[in-house]
Amino acid sequence: MKTQKQKTIIIVLGIIVLLLIIFGHKLVRRYQAPAQITIWGTEMSQEVFSELWNTMEPSLKNVVVTYVEKNPNTYQDDLERAFIDGNSPDIFMIKNYDLGIYKNLITPYDLLNNSQYSLKQLRDDFPATLEEDLVWDNKLYGLPLSLDNLALYYNRTILDQLNIPTPPKTWEEIISWLPQLRTVDQYQRITRAAIPLGLASNINHFDDILSLIMMQYGAKMTNNTKTGVDFNITSYLQAQSIVPGVEALKFYAQFAMPSSKLYTWHNGFSSSLDAFAFGQSVLYLGYSKDRKAILEKNPNINFGISAFPQFLYSPNKLSFASYDALTVSSQSKHPDIAWNIIKNLTSYTSALKYMQLTKNPPALRSLLNLCYQDPDLVTFCQQALISHNWYRPDSQKVKLIFQEMINDVTIKNINPREAVNKAASAINALFQITK
Repeated sequence: MKTQKQKTIIIVLGIIVLLLIIFGHKLVRRYQAPAQITIWGTEMSQEVFSELWNTMEPSLKNVVVTYVEKNPNTYQDDLERAFIDGNSPDIFMIKNYDLGIYKNLITPYDLLNNSQYSLKQLRDDFPATLEEDLVWDNKLYGLPLSLDNLALYYNRTILDQLNIPTPPKTWEEIISWLPQLRTVDQYQRITRAAIPLGLASNINHFDDILSLIMMQYGAKMTNNTKTGVDFNITSYLQAQSIVPGVEALKFYAQFAMPSSKLYTWHNGFSSSLDAFAFGQSVLYLGYSKDRKAILEKNPNINFGISAFPQFLYSPNKLSFASYDALTVSSQSKHPDIAWNIIKNLTSYTSALKYMQLTKNPPALRSLLNLCYQDPDLVTFCQQALISHNWYRPDSQKVKLIFQEMINDVTIKNINPREAVNKAASAINALFQITK
């Protein structure tokens, strides 16, 4: 028989077990494992990300974040495979012109029904191109840490030798200086180009450059609903009726046509970046990121960077925006936490740290003034507010269409109007497919 003491112990243990049964499940429910967030990127190193993560607000410190630096050459394929497998990263990076490809794979941030971040705040924080590129039906599809744009690189040594004290500011100046800038051999073959223009095969960013020239001619690249292109539609410039896409293509192509007095570029050159780096071209149109590539090829080159050339009669000064945006996967189990991380990463403290670590031009309006004293960044910061892009249903396919449009004129001698209309029809067909 059990003693009174044993009975008492059994009763106490029973009460403890009962209490654990009643309240234990509540304690278990209150404990939540830390959210696990995976981020993929191509332009940011692991070391840089670690520095940025140290700037995060305390509430995010409990989140378990894994940053994976991906190979840019295989990034799109890796991302596509991850989505097919249902194992995509919570946060990934897209190019500002690739929303057409990834839009259906993103959980957007509602700017209309969210008190934490509104459309007004977005406009106050970032240049106008952000809204144009990444906002659809009052929903935000990404935020950037940096914003790059097209500028004019010039070989300072060659301009000094030619007694040209400042780089050209307008296309008219480039045209007037072109005979001085280019050189030919005894057989009248071009040995040094004035500026790489006219072709697609060996010119870096040819599609962006031609797009920007179209915009300088007044082209509205897409219609209001972003369901088709309008660069082949007649408009008015200086009270004259023109088709901006046609005029831009004619202007661009003449620099690679032997019959033109502006002939200065041919397919005998390697790439436009290589030609500039090795003194085979006086000028080069490129992004801030190209600076590092130029110096890697030729550490001794003496060059400067100035604003993208404008036409004297252009209605507005323009450059062309290119940047990576952080966005949230539609497969993420923690979209709210992921968007909170993105907003923190692109906030002032983190973005300032990113600019200091990478020497990439900032995206935030509040940081633009801080880089005006940096000779490597000042031009890109000054152009940030006038930089724009355009919505493409599939950027890679549009690039091929632009390449064919240029080749139609410079190689096949097709009429520029016909080439532009053909390209517009092909892009409009892409819009229909990707609806």
